[in-house]
Amino acid sequence: MEAASSSSALTSSGGSSPLAGLPRLPSGLGLAALAAACAAWEGDYPARIQELKEYALGSLSAVPGLEIVSRGDAPHICAVALPGYPSEMLVRELSDRGVYVSSGSACHRGKPSHVFAALGLPKRTLMGVLRVSFSPESTRADVDALAGGLTEITKTRIAAR
Repeated sequence: MEAASSSSALTSSGGSSPLAGLPRLPSGLGLAALAAACAAWEGDYPARIQELKEYALGSLSAVPGLEIVSRGDAPHICAVALPGYPSEMLVRELSDRGVYVSSGSACHRGKPSHVFAALGLPKRTLMGVLRVSFSPESTRADVDALAGGLTEITKTRIAAR
């Protein structure tokens, strides 16, 4: 059996496989998808995503009771809270509506972030923190769905005291 060169490893199946000599389509498609994803993060992405985040912060400010916890230094992340509504419930309810956000911080899954706790947030606020992240594919329609979903939750769910 021959050792495949680095270029042939991506382009053809070798050895005695029934697929010998055929292109490795999954590898090629994966590489193409990776290249496309990397290209999407270049160019006007930082400015476009910052504008989208500003739009989101404005739209979310209209949600009854919502607090902006952190506008975030990075152009693609911010944190908001809906005091009295546990973040895990908010994540689940929004997910049921096709809107995906995270609770707390990336490094403290399932419990309040020590960073947000250090801000001295009241427990009702701390327990309802959501991390909103934007990708190159995020749109104003996504933001509108988030704001609409949170507004609907405030109308149909009773906040904890």
